[in-house]
Amino acid sequence: MVGEVSNAREGLRCLRIMMILSSLSPLLILWAIRGVPVAPHNIFAICCVLAAIVPNLFLAARLIVAKRNKNPVPMPCGKAEDVRAHTLVYLLAILLPLYDQSSDTWFGAAATGVAFFLVSVLFYHLELYYTNIFFVWRGYYVFVVYPSDNENSYSRVDKYVLITRRKTLESVTKIDAYRITNSMYMEAPNG
Repeated sequence: MVGEVSNAREGLRCLRIMMILSSLSPLLILWAIRGVPVAPHNIFAICCVLAAIVPNLFLAARLIVAKRNKNPVPMPCGKAEDVRAHTLVYLLAILLPLYDQSSDTWFGAAATGVAFFLVSVLFYHLELYYTNIFFVWRGYYVFVVYPSDNENSYSRVDKYVLITRRKTLESVTKIDAYRITNSMYMEAPNG
């Protein structure tokens, strides 16, 4: 499965949930702007904005902690799969239909909430938590990397997600990266 990143236990479950909510934050911002007729706009907008900001702050805090440890891990590189197509699928297949859901009644709002929950569960179990529009806005690329050798003693994964500013990984054999989760890494600066 393309979205499935690791056969090792992932760990950091709370971080993964926050990353999923973070990846859905553009939808929450759109909902805050649009509002729903069944709830007071000010309260609904504040709840949506908080639900969009808090997970991103949590992700930012994790990235700061990972960088503060100043202990990048040399990760082996082999075949790398560019996952920009996942972001397009995410935008077109997930965010737009959810945004367009009718919420004129309590039943419509409840159906939208259940759809949001089901999408979050799918993202969690398919390990698509790296699909985050903010990585794209910051100029990062996301790759699923399949190490070319079995010397990956740090994480012991068959494949991992790498967030990097590089546009390609064709000639790279190792990358110094900070661990975000057990199967997700961000390339260290000047890596």
